[in-house]
Amino acid sequence: KVGEENTARLLERLQSRLRLDGRDTSELEDVLDYAMTLVTDYAGKDTPQGMIELAVLEVAADLWAKRDARGGILDSPFEGGAPTRLARDPLTAAYPILDRYRGIVFA
Repeated sequence: KVGEENTARLLERLQSRLRLDGRDTSELEDVLDYAMTLVTDYAGKDTPQGMIELAVLEVAADLWAKRDARGGILDSPFEGGAPTRLARDPLTAAYPILDRYRGIVFA
């Protein structure tokens, strides 16, 4: 659902969001590809493209943060700050964006 023509634009938006402008993007591209796969597999067929892209960016940003979170716990960048536990499910940020377009799902 996310066309290749949009991938370069999403990569630029993700770089900007993560403040990674000008850095090597090979690892970031892998994270974005994984996020696109997760989101497009979950999204309903009637989900607007803009909502899919927003969910991809949210999931990719969370996946990028998890790189530095051993065991799902991210150390605080502040002296004396408490560590933060990150969500284990990579789609946690995408559910509120995508669920309204999935309709009723029977398992």
